[in-house]
Amino acid sequence: MNIGKFKLIVFDKLDSTNSEAMKMAQNANVDSNYAVLAKSQTNGRGRSGKNWQSRSGNLHVSLLIKPDKELELLPQLSFVMALSVYDSITSLCHSHSSICHSRFRGNDIRNENNIIQLKWPNDVLINSRKIAGILLESVKVENNYYLIIGIGINITYHPDNIDQPTTSLISENLPPIEPQALLEILIENFEEYYQIWHNHGFPFIKKKWLEHAYKLYENISVKYQNDIVTGLFKDIDNTGRIILQLPSKKIISFSTAELFFNKNITKFKL
Repeated sequence: MNIGKFKLIVFDKLDSTNSEAMKMAQNANVDSNYAVLAKSQTNGRGRSGKNWQSRSGNLHVSLLIKPDKELELLPQLSFVMALSVYDSITSLCHSHSSICHSRFRGNDIRNENNIIQLKWPNDVLINSRKIAGILLESVKVENNYYLIIGIGINITYHPDNIDQPTTSLISENLPPIEPQALLEILIENFEEYYQIWHNHGFPFIKKKWLEHAYKLYENISVKYQNDIVTGLFKDIDNTGRIILQLPSKKIISFSTAELFFNKNITKFKL
């Protein structure tokens, strides 16, 4: 079965959809895009090697693609996918107007009770709680680079054993949806944003992402190596690094750090 330009492969259970996609890239002559979907995932990977277990009812999928762009540009696809997830979730509000009355307020999409935002660099939040995460991994096979984009979206269940608050579509009174149906919406959005990124570069993606950025223009604290730096979350640069303005007005950027949001620490590495 195909969804858009992706060949869909469905498993009842996997340890990790990213691991399965990695095996496919290493063991076969991959001549097309693949979407590896698991009904349940027992050992999914997050950033910094964190485990992410999820039962049936949530979306666990990895997209295997072979981009024809420079390797250093590929981290930008984390932002491309974040926008795709954002649009996919908000489309549930638009198509169920009796439940979700969406409207613009500043730079956030909201329904009656929900605020949906993007947390740098790879999370989607509802009401400051994580509902989705993205993990990019690359693999070189012979002279070819493949990119694996892992996506997890909490639909019916959310884990409570990670280092930040989590939620699900059901918990936020958003419409229930089958994982494969949500995947079809997600791939449609991703292919649209990917085409924009491929043809026109990062500027539009960056601008769009910043419109929905969590804690933008607020003071945050960053732990970098052995130092803790506090500054204004001012921007992201054209490589996706976060830009802070210090109280001295000096501008600095980070690609590897620990961010403190409401006393929660999220580790990441671009």
